[in-house]
Amino acid sequence: MATERGKMRIEKAYWLDHKPSDNNKGYIYGINYIDNEYNENESGDIVECEWFKTKAERNNKYKIEKRKNES
Repeated sequence: MATERGKMRIEKAYWLDHKPSDNNKGYIYGINYIDNEYNENESGDIVECEWFKTKAERNNKYKIEKRKNES
């Protein structure tokens, strides 16, 4: 990926929660990469989203990224 992620906060995303009228060509399970540069009044900016066709595929990548951030 082109973006250097470093220590970003990540969260799971579901395409149909954001745009229920479109199935994003089957890529509906996602990971949001959120910039950690935020203060108590802001939740941070989503700087990248990565989409997957299956929940299992997304969850595997999520676990890998979560471990990277914890180390």
